[in-house]
Amino acid sequence: MTLDEIMMQTMANTKRQQEEIVTRARMDHELAQLMAYALNEPSKMPSPEEAYPFLRDFEPKEEPVPDWKKDQMELMLQAQKIKHARENK
Repeated sequence: MTLDEIMMQTMANTKRQQEEIVTRARMDHELAQLMAYALNEPSKMPSPEEAYPFLRDFEPKEEPVPDWKKDQMELMLQAQKIKHARENK
C-alpha cells in the first residue's frame, strides 16, 4: 500500500467510527427519553415503532406465492385425497 492509500483508509475508518459514535449518542438519547416516559408518564409511552421508526424496515415481508406454486399445492392436495380414498376402499 502506498502512503496515500493508507491515509485514505485511515480517514475512512475514522469517519466510520465517528458515524457510529453519533448513532450511538442518538440511540442513547432516545432511550433516555423513553425511560423518562416509563417513569413519569407510562400512559403516554410511545410504541417501539413510533420511538424507533427504522424497526418497520426489519419486519419480514412476505413474498407473493407464484401461480405455479399454488397450482402445484392444489394438485398435491387432490392427489392426497385420491390416495386416501383408494386406501379406504
